[in-house]
Amino acid sequence: MASKAGEVVTNIAHYPGRVDHDPTALYGADKFGAFYRADSVTYDPESDTSTIQFKPIPPIELDDFTADKMAQVEDKARLIQLFGGHW
Repeated sequence: MASKAGEVVTNIAHYPGRVDHDPTALYGADKFGAFYRADSVTYDPESDTSTIQFKPIPPIELDDFTADKMAQVEDKARLIQLFGGHW
């Protein structure tokens, strides 16, 4: 997507301090229903700010991601059922 000045608009977010990213985490959905994955993080020590650049996840990959997350939720539900939520 380009702005009026012809600059490319990227999917980025700025955070105070030094942050890390989980390359397996899913972010979204945005107002268009798109999901994203953190692609890279840069840290600027001068401003003490981290910038995370996000990459859209193709819909075909969401099926695999969703299946994996659902399996994790089901595993957790089984543990709660077995132990009553008390570890």
